[in-house]
Amino acid sequence: MFSLSHITDLVNAWLYQQFPPTLALLLQFVIVGILVITLFSILGLVLIMMERRVAAWMQLRLGPNRVGPRGMFQTVADTVKLIMKEGMTPNGADKLMFNLAPYIVMMVSMVIMAPLMFADGFQIWDINIGYFYYSNFISFRYWYINGGMGFQ
Repeated sequence: MFSLSHITDLVNAWLYQQFPPTLALLLQFVIVGILVITLFSILGLVLIMMERRVAAWMQLRLGPNRVGPRGMFQTVADTVKLIMKEGMTPNGADKLMFNLAPYIVMMVSMVIMAPLMFADGFQIWDINIGYFYYSNFISFRYWYINGGMGFQ
C-alpha cells in the first residue's frame, strides 16, 4: 500500500522540536482540521461540477458554461450567492435547533472522516471498531436531521 508515513513523521518530529508538547498537539489538531475542511471543500466543488455535467448530458443541454473557463467556477459563484443571501428561520421552528442543524451535520461528517485510511500511516484516528463507529455517527446525523429540524 502507498505510504505517506514519512511525511507525517517529519511533520510530527518538527512540531515537537519547535514547540512544547501541548502546543504541538494543538497545532496538529489545527493542521488536520484545515486539511479535512479543505478536502470537504474540494470534494464538494468537484462532485457538484460532475453532477451538473452529467445532468446536462442526460438532458441534452450545454450545462454550466457561464462562469470561468467551461463553467469551472459556476459552483463557486453559486456558493458566494448562497452565502450572501439572507438567512431565514420559519416562524414555527425552534430557532436554536434550526440554525444549529447544519453545523451538527457538518461536524458529524467530518468526524466520520477521522478513521478513514487515506494511505498507510496517513489517517487521523486509528480505532479498531470502525464499523460500529460509522454506524453510530451516520445514524446520529439522520436522527438529528429528522428530529431536530421539526416544527413545534
